[in-house]
Amino acid sequence: MLCGTVSTASAHWIPTRPLRRSGEPDPGDATHPICRAASQCRTIGTCMACVGRGVFLTTSVEDPDEQRNARNERDCPDFTPAPSSPGPLERSLPLTIQDAVDSLYEKAVVEAKATSTKRLDGLAGFCIRELAKRGLVGAVTEAKIPGGGRSKVWDVAWNLNSKYRLAISLKSLLKNLGGTVPNRVDDMIGEVANLQMQSPEIVIGYIMLFDIATDSHSARHGCTWAELLKRRINRLTGRRPPSWGTGMIEASSVISVDFSSGPTIVSGEEDLSPFFDRLVADVKERNPVLGDLSV
Repeated sequence: MLCGTVSTASAHWIPTRPLRRSGEPDPGDATHPICRAASQCRTIGTCMACVGRGVFLTTSVEDPDEQRNARNERDCPDFTPAPSSPGPLERSLPLTIQDAVDSLYEKAVVEAKATSTKRLDGLAGFCIRELAKRGLVGAVTEAKIPGGGRSKVWDVAWNLNSKYRLAISLKSLLKNLGGTVPNRVDDMIGEVANLQMQSPEIVIGYIMLFDIATDSHSARHGCTWAELLKRRINRLTGRRPPSWGTGMIEASSVISVDFSSGPTIVSGEEDLSPFFDRLVADVKERNPVLGDLSV
């Protein structure tokens, strides 16, 4: 039984495993009918030789050690996926950034819940899909990651050997931009520096959705709030060794939308592919055990 499909148009393997929030039990784990190297493949979470052929089976065993033994002792095609009840995120895995923007619009505008903690669930799902397409399978949402001063929940994260190696923060700026833009930049620097104090090598990305329908010109800064946000975020983007600037991030993407008459993407969509490419490349560079993750 296959739990993944191969997209012939994009030549990418698209995982269909249920999304998990950090800390939730995994309803299934990978087996490897192609290479049979279950224990070795487990080091990086899945086997690229198998994934490249669109194979991703699950086992009904819940305990990690028993899963490893089961994979070694049984023939993979005989495994039966454990039944599971899909949660809210599991039922919706956005295919495109437009799907994610539609989800935000529905929650923030149609339902008038602009501050709902669920408003960016669609975007989180989109991020998990994009990471998986590039080989980082198994990312979770709402991951509580230790920091130098305190632990903080990050919207999307990926871990290797029980340590988080990638964290992505998702933000939406939909109103009160004069007060929101400066605060968002300050908040970003603070939470990023806190995380880097604990894990200097972690890769960090930021995605911000900005409603230009509420944008205006700032006389003090000589530009619009959207332009100011992009300028300041760009200054803090591009963290690379040996210049490990604390408070900087590896990659960022500011998506301009117009919610005045519907969920319209104005600009920034073209930056998303390089954004995810950069994050995955940095994770690979800082974690050589991953090898070649291209699929």
